[in-house]
Amino acid sequence: MSCRRVIWLSDQDASKGYFVDFTAISMHAVMSDPESVEKPCLYIQLDVGDDEEEFYGAAVGDGTANGEGEAGSEDDDLPVPELRLIPADPATCE
Repeated sequence: MSCRRVIWLSDQDASKGYFVDFTAISMHAVMSDPESVEKPCLYIQLDVGDDEEEFYGAAVGDGTANGEGEAGSEDDDLPVPELRLIPADPATCE
């Protein structure tokens, strides 16, 4: 199985950037609501799947860490990892 990554590099410093596995992107959209963001950006939600503990740590004390929790458990309250990538030229979002 080959691994595909989506990579963003800084215009100012090419040694800085972000990458995610393409399969971890559960949703993406252009976000341009002036009440939410200063400039148009690429909004991305990530599906961390089994790697959830790397982002949030293990659930403690209620037995849900083993995957046996019911709907509405503590796991449902975890925030969805997201990225907002704001390009220097807003036209490049499209």
